Amino acid sequence: MTNFKTFAISAMACVFLFSCQDSEDVENEISQDVENEIINKFIKLGVNPAGITPYTKNLPDGTSEKGWLAHDIFLSEEDINNMSDLPLKSDDATIKLFRSFELVNVPNSGQRTITIRGVNLDNRLQIGLQRAVDNYNQLGLGFIMALSFGNTTANSEIVVFASNNPGNGAVAGFPRNGNPHNSIEIFRDVSANNTLGSIEHLMTHELGHCFGLRHSDLRTRSSCPPNLQGDEQASADGIALGAVFIPGTDPDGNSQTSVMRACFGNETGNFFNQDIVGLRAIY
Repeated sequence: MTNFKTFAISAMACVFLFSCQDSEDVENEISQDVENEIINKFIKLGVNPAGITPYTKNLPDGTSEKGWLAHDIFLSEEDINNMSDLPLKSDDATIKLFRSFELVNVPNSGQRTITIRGVNLDNRLQIGLQRAVDNYNQLGLGFIMALSFGNTTANSEIVVFASNNPGNGAVAGFPRNGNPHNSIEIFRDVSANNTLGSIEHLMTHELGHCFGLRHSDLRTRSSCPPNLQGDEQASADGIALGAVFIPGTDPDGNSQTSVMRACFGNETGNFFNQDIVGLRAIY
């Protein structure tokens, strides 16, 4: 998720819009030598491969992970090889808020504790992350997040770290093998350029991806500036692969009333009602 400055500047204010990919990143078109199986895997996962870029995620423990970036969703080479494909068709009668095909395993009763470690985060980023974790923990889901801060990644299932990559957004991914995505990269300019409410919103949004939520307006990305709009869903032979839909939430695939909409501006950081309904339906 990246900040997009629309520069609709009046005498009163400047509006900032956030999305999952910075406009600078959009310029890095996918190279022509990308093998067809990479594109086909994105399609089978229900993610539109248009505009995907090679991306290396440099983790704070000194390791790195190579893969591909589509909007703010990162798929590693391991994901490309091993993640389960979506079914070829979705039930149009139950089109709702979207989740990925893979989710985090939780017990039938009680709660699974997910350890989260904030690494190299300044005070504002720490506050935003703590508020985001509180957003989830107050819902009584099948998991609870245990958050700590420091300069190492030890004993953590999700590492939330500040990187030196320029930009005003973040990168996350989908669950793997029943576990949440292992990291959220926060770009360099997030802390300085945003209110605490917007930082909380960004953290809540990216944690949502780690637990399998997709964008609520992925059919249109109409929450974004015109140059970033379009269908995030992949399709093959005219069949929209889409995503798995969550009963009880917005039915049109173009929802603006969700923390998971693709782009956003000055925010409170709080969940909308359909976010709560959707999370409780799947966890």
